[in-house]
Amino acid sequence: MENVALPDDVINSFKKFKNNYEAANKMYSELKDHKGEYVAIDNGKVKGYTETYEDALEKYGNIEGVFIELITDENILWIL
Repeated sequence: MENVALPDDVINSFKKFKNNYEAANKMYSELKDHKGEYVAIDNGKVKGYTETYEDALEKYGNIEGVFIELITDENILWIL
């Protein structure tokens, strides 16, 4: 099987997303005042909050590596 390398820009986008995800987890105490809203994180900082995921995608979805997530209670039990 042939090895296929990802382009550098794709790898950099994944790295930026990971960093934004980690930043969101570290700043949960700041975010918890917005439970039930979606937050967009870019470059480790809050870009904004929206009421729906669709609104968040429309406003922030074109930012490379942006992390968008619904803010919930930290003790919520998710059943998938």
